[in-house]
Amino acid sequence: MWKDGWSETHHTVLPETMFNYTIDGIIKYPNKKFIVHFIQPHFPYIGYDIQDESLKKLRNSIITNSKPKTSINLHKSIFSLYAAEIYMLIDKQKQIKAYKNNLEITLPYVEKLINLLPGSTVVTADHGEAFGERIHPFLPFKYYGHRAGLRIPVLIDIPWLLVKHEEKDTSKVKEVEEKNKIQKTIKGLSLN
Repeated sequence: MWKDGWSETHHTVLPETMFNYTIDGIIKYPNKKFIVHFIQPHFPYIGYDIQDESLKKLRNSIITNSKPKTSINLHKSIFSLYAAEIYMLIDKQKQIKAYKNNLEITLPYVEKLINLLPGSTVVTADHGEAFGERIHPFLPFKYYGHRAGLRIPVLIDIPWLLVKHEEKDTSKVKEVEEKNKIQKTIKGLSLN
């Protein structure tokens, strides 16, 4: 997906793209198990208000692979730790809003995919995200983002939703079957 499904507009793999690649995988490998990793709600956020100047400047810096030129008041403090500068540049409430919006854009694809995947399905995350939580009850340091090795509840307490095969709405499998028929028809066409 990173190679062929990358969105130059959004600088990420979009949920719809991940969904479509997964459907193709189900058709090509019907007896395999799948690990499907949506990028969202991970940064770079999609679906945020591009008119917001701080987000716009941040997005442009990511596109050009440069430090953002900004007069934004950075949230620097000796009591704040950041996984990356992006968390310094955006107001905490705007970060949370963009994170939630990103998740809301993705969840319909996850929900649809649950019913299309064969067998039981687990929905989980590889990590959480910190938005200024303290790294320890006895230390005044707040943390933003995520980093391997830092073990605080918001980063390691992740969701675990198990949907058993018998709980799925298998009427949705028609979409996979239809796409499979179309692909077989296309492959069967001769180019004479």
